[in-house]
Amino acid sequence: MNKRTAAAALIATAALTLIGCGAATESSSTTTTTIQKNTTTTQSKYDRQLSAYLDEMSDRFPYSSEAELVSLGENACNVVDAFGSVASAFVAIAEDPDWTVEMAGDAGYTFGVAIPVFCPEYLSELNRIVR
Repeated sequence: MNKRTAAAALIATAALTLIGCGAATESSSTTTTTIQKNTTTTQSKYDRQLSAYLDEMSDRFPYSSEAELVSLGENACNVVDAFGSVASAFVAIAEDPDWTVEMAGDAGYTFGVAIPVFCPEYLSELNRIVR
C-alpha cells in the first residue's frame, strides 16, 4: 500500500465515521474516556490542550464520543507522519477525487485542531501554512 492510500485510509475511515455520526441520531451506547490527571506542569498543559481539543471537535462532530475524537486526532497525526509534512498531507487530500469538499474541510479542520495536541512537532509548519 502506498503512502497516499495508507494515509487516506487512516483519516477517511475516521472522517466518514464522524460524518456518518453527524447525519444519524445519537447512539444509545456511550463510550467513556477517562483521562488521568498528573500534577506536573507538563501534564496540566496537556490536559488543558486535550480539553480544548475535545470542546472544539465536539462542536464540529456533536454525535461523536471522546474516544472517537481522540482517535481522529491521533489518526490525523498518523497521516501527517505518513506524508512527512502537513503540506503534503493537505495536498494529497485536496487532490484525491474520492474526497468531497465537506470531507476535505473536516480533515483540514481536524488537522488544525489536532496537531497542537497530538503532534506538536508539526505546529510550526501548520502555523506557516495557515498564516
